[in-house]
Amino acid sequence: MSLVIATLEPSSASAQDFFQQLFGGGGGGYSDYGGAGGYPSYRRHGHARRHSAAQQERRVYVPRERRGAPARRASRGGEPERSVYTETAAGGRSYCVRECDGYFFPVGLYSSANDTASHQRACGRLCPGARTTLYVMRGGSDKMEDAVAARGGATYARLMASLQRKNEGEKDKECSCHAGQTNESSIEAIYLDPTLRRGDAVMTTHGVEIFHGASRYPYSKNDFRPLARSPDLDEPIRRRLAALERASKHGRPSVERRAARPVSERRSQSSGGREPHD
Repeated sequence: MSLVIATLEPSSASAQDFFQQLFGGGGGGYSDYGGAGGYPSYRRHGHARRHSAAQQERRVYVPRERRGAPARRASRGGEPERSVYTETAAGGRSYCVRECDGYFFPVGLYSSANDTASHQRACGRLCPGARTTLYVMRGGSDKMEDAVAARGGATYARLMASLQRKNEGEKDKECSCHAGQTNESSIEAIYLDPTLRRGDAVMTTHGVEIFHGASRYPYSKNDFRPLARSPDLDEPIRRRLAALERASKHGRPSVERRAARPVSERRSQSSGGREPHD
């Protein structure tokens, strides 16, 4: 575990401000989409931001499926099968989409169909209590209407068009992500996560904790420190984690994980990307 339209206007594929919006209810309903075929409005989804190429390379760590699992392909021409998105080389980026209203937020870098299962699980953990679908945007695109479902191949445009056609009585009046009950087994499971790296952050019922490394496995609670006792983080990352911690006090899931490596490591891997403002 870790811890994503008819004729549309172009829109940034950047992360929608999900720290503030992810757990907001569907109070605005579908009227916020701004007309037939329209995108979710900025008013509902926060301020969209364009990420630089370097910004998009930041990772949300999710465990990968075994590399031995082959990607499903069509029998003719060697082209990827429509029902499962596959892309190698530069790859793409996955987005978690809430089906009841089309709200979306980034999950991580997506290299091939081998990533689908783990990214879908991360999607479900980030938005519990709501039906979600993993969509993938191909490398080089910055428009959400270009994204396709990792399973099934349906476009994001098609989902939005379907939502626009729904009658008032068919709409989900409680369209939001709901925190579930505290699950102690999910908290303990993080101690068995072999993909944890020093500097990774996890969200528990006690708040944000940073993994500081360990010489033994499985890990223990002593290998994690509160955010306030982890000074070696970039200030922008600290602010985002602090915002996530505040959101957790209003009913967040028991465990969530995001990448938050120490300053020294992040600087060595930086390619000039600018951290977006909160």
